[in-house]
Amino acid sequence: MDPQSVISQSHVTVSEEKLNMRTSRRTGFTLVELLVVIGIIALLVSILLPALNKARMQAAMVKCQSNMRQIMLAVNTYASENKSQLPWCNWGGVNDNTVYGYGWLFARPDKRGAYVPFYQGTPEKAVISGVLWQYLKDTRMYHCPLDDAAIHAGTNVMTSYLMNGAQCGYGKLGTAGNSPNVPGLRTVQIKRPADSVLMWEVVEPVAGSQKLSGAPWNDGASQPAEETLASRHYLGANVACVDGHVEYWDQSTWDTWVKFPKPGGRLWWSPFSSNGH
Repeated sequence: MDPQSVISQSHVTVSEEKLNMRTSRRTGFTLVELLVVIGIIALLVSILLPALNKARMQAAMVKCQSNMRQIMLAVNTYASENKSQLPWCNWGGVNDNTVYGYGWLFARPDKRGAYVPFYQGTPEKAVISGVLWQYLKDTRMYHCPLDDAAIHAGTNVMTSYLMNGAQCGYGKLGTAGNSPNVPGLRTVQIKRPADSVLMWEVVEPVAGSQKLSGAPWNDGASQPAEETLASRHYLGANVACVDGHVEYWDQSTWDTWVKFPKPGGRLWWSPFSSNGH
């Protein structure tokens, strides 16, 4: 055999062995490399999670605003079909037969016979007896996506929203001894519909061991000083005005208007008192 050929073959064999050794050594990551990768992933997660959570909160807020716009569209559609009459605000408990018969959220006991189930068993479906159901047809529209109805009690199980009792003059219309056959105000009776808050997201005590304080809702309306604003959306919540538009309020804005003592307030607009209370 040619010596030169032997040397050449030996050189090739040695080169292949070195290449194989290099290849075998690089079949996996070193511990340092793995730690670097893990560190990068942890850094990315720490950067992305707050952004993802913020996006989720923003999406929930937008959905809640959409729900309120749909409810207000139903309110104003009802009014346009009933000579500007706003739907009864449900001032009075779910078992009160002395108030006006049909409200935005539910019908009184002697009027709801055709609506089953009601309140007990599947209370979230009680809204089917309310006058707005014919327009909404979806129980999810009555709830903020961040509000867990399962932990609540009373009518809070039905909805995340309340109607302002100013719609009935805080009991001056539609109740026993106070024009019980008149379902509250008409839109034409409200002087500043774009400034008058008709509905808001409300915070309420919750059921069982998670209960905070006070009693749960027993109706579909309230006065602003009794039920406060929720804090689900960046420590604030949504409110809707009579004209149908929706706004975001923080707690300080809510507190300012709750304490507003003069006529022209955005929360207190009953026409039956000098200051709207």
